[in-house]
Amino acid sequence: MQPEHCSEIGRSGEMPRYYFNIHNGHPFEDLGGEDLPDEAAAWKNALLLTRDIEDVLAPGGVWKLEVMEPDRNPLFRIEIKTERLK
Repeated sequence: MQPEHCSEIGRSGEMPRYYFNIHNGHPFEDLGGEDLPDEAAAWKNALLLTRDIEDVLAPGGVWKLEVMEPDRNPLFRIEIKTERLK
């Protein structure tokens, strides 16, 4: 049996569900979430999601991703802001 600090898998054996909300002028609230083993996996999933924005991000745009814990409290935020300099 693993110590509690090594894993966030609950006593029932279920993985915690994390939610990934996107704000980019058209807010998207993740109602379904994704079952992941721990916060590190949630962070990795968030980084993978940032790769999907290249077609929608324009100069002067702001894109935010908030990773929410199973209890819907914010865990991580990634914010990308672009500026036209000339």
